[in-house]
Amino acid sequence: MKHVMFADYLGMDLELIHEIRFNSIHNLQPIFKATKNDYSDKMLVKNFCLKADANYLKLVQNGICLNSAEIYNQNSVRGIILTLNESDQAEPKKATKKFVNFFKHRDQIVVKDKQLDLVYVIWSVDDWKTWKYQLTMQKNSKILKSSPNTVIKTHEFFIQDINQLIDINNKFQLIVCHQIGMDVYKDTNEDKCFDFKCAIKI
Repeated sequence: MKHVMFADYLGMDLELIHEIRFNSIHNLQPIFKATKNDYSDKMLVKNFCLKADANYLKLVQNGICLNSAEIYNQNSVRGIILTLNESDQAEPKKATKKFVNFFKHRDQIVVKDKQLDLVYVIWSVDDWKTWKYQLTMQKNSKILKSSPNTVIKTHEFFIQDINQLIDINNKFQLIVCHQIGMDVYKDTNEDKCFDFKCAIKI
């Protein structure tokens, strides 16, 4: 144990201002107590922009779009997905990009039910080295007056406590998908994903 003391100009001792402990005489590295990982020091920051006109265009072209995304309590994400079903028009383009290929290889998605109709979020915290998926909850369904064969459905998802899964300066990334039978339609933000940066609170 080493004490560092100072004296004033009259030679009187001042208070102890610093204390350093050493492992041994041969190892003079100070010992510092490790601080616990405080999840409350982290916060999510949205790193993309959603625009109503672009969302509408994606909904018409692809049959699905991420309509809104909000950050709750600085560490959770709530989003609204819109899907479009039109019986009198051609089907939207099928998803062939890497994100959907990841998901199709999962045993859970190999199904024979042609009537399968699922809307889900695929998300990752390590740049898609690994990923998870979460089903959404359908909130409502609306038939358009101008087109009785057109149905727009609203789906909601909520992913909590992301700050416990991600490190500072890393990203939480997601895409949204609509699976009908074995066909998957998606919104990947033009293959850039929807990402949220993890930052430290100031």
